[in-house]
Amino acid sequence: MRSLITLSMMLSMAATPAFSKTLAFAVANASDTFQSGLVKAVEGAAKQGGQTLTISDAKADPAKQMEQIKAIIAAKPDAAIVALIDSDMGAEVSKMATAANVPIVYVNNTPSNIEELPAKEALVASMETEAGTLQGKEVCRLLNGKGKAVLLTGPLYH
Repeated sequence: MRSLITLSMMLSMAATPAFSKTLAFAVANASDTFQSGLVKAVEGAAKQGGQTLTISDAKADPAKQMEQIKAIIAAKPDAAIVALIDSDMGAEVSKMATAANVPIVYVNNTPSNIEELPAKEALVASMETEAGTLQGKEVCRLLNGKGKAVLLTGPLYH
């Protein structure tokens, strides 16, 4: 929830006439509960700021998302928000966006090139390692060090 609030505040600032007029959002999978919340937050911020917003839903298909991102960058919006399906796509997206001078805000999934993000790119995401450590410690506390636990993993983009 904290990430969603932070993203909403950041987008509210970015969605003012002084900053941008056109925004694009490449969503990994809009049917995902969390990502549908992101879509609603971005739509609200764009509407509040009077911005034009284009949303592309890849429906969890990495090839489809890359094509959508290429189309977004070719359209040259004032800024693009990208919820990557596969973090390994980050380097290619950054390269294309930099060449086209399109600022990118990555959300939810950390791009693999996080250490080399260009100046006009940023990441809004939770610290997954810290969250997992806290969750694991709480499970151990609740089980008093006894019992069995199972680790479940979700989709790549989550």
